[in-house]
Amino acid sequence: ELAIEIAASQSWASQKGGSTTETVSVEARPTVPPQSSLPVRVALY
Repeated sequence: ELAIEIAASQSWASQKGGSTTETVSVEARPTVPPQSSLPVRVALY
């Protein structure tokens, strides 16, 4: 079983005093043979 949960909250304010909210959702369902492991790398920019 592979479970990955990524949650982040960050607020962005512009020079005019406004705000914008960005929400990103990513789901992956790789197939991994029993009794094995799969390296996973997650890069957030």
